[in-house]
Amino acid sequence: DRGQEELQAVKAAWDVFLNEMLSNWPETGPFLIGRRYRPVLRRLQSKLGPDDAVLEFSFPEADIHGLQYLITRDRVEFVYLGPYGTNGHGHTGTLKEFRSEVLDTLHIGIGDEPHCSRCVSGGIRATGIGKDLTPEVLSRWGDLLYRPVIEELEGIDRLYVSPHSFLTQLPFVAVPFPDCKEREV
Repeated sequence: DRGQEELQAVKAAWDVFLNEMLSNWPETGPFLIGRRYRPVLRRLQSKLGPDDAVLEFSFPEADIHGLQYLITRDRVEFVYLGPYGTNGHGHTGTLKEFRSEVLDTLHIGIGDEPHCSRCVSGGIRATGIGKDLTPEVLSRWGDLLYRPVIEELEGIDRLYVSPHSFLTQLPFVAVPFPDCKEREV
């Protein structure tokens, strides 16, 4: 049955992701699979207001798989971001392609290497970033980042974002939400 095959494929992808997360970041183990994290989570939830949420992104080093955690006062939602984009949410492309687009758009060099000839040496962003970082690009990034949890963001007015990996470079305050609602980020 095709549905069972797809379910098995998702479970296999989850196992790969979980093993990668635990091998690269053992400290996430209690959060992903253990009980020790629950008191910390309850403390965090108790400090959130009714219209607050925390959105955390977590990516292994390869930026192939990812996980979003959306934490509100009452619940925790997990969204698996697989090797083919945000599976099930209508996006195409891979996380690696998204990473490349972010690095290219923001003119971020890797290590001590500048991004391009327009960039200042040492990996510092180019002064021409305004030409590449358009409202359309920001809107696409908002769709990629927030669409998987947009229904859960209903009623949320303040969002604390905890980025990881290449997302630490994003100007989250400028990235719009797909539902066009204004939120404090």
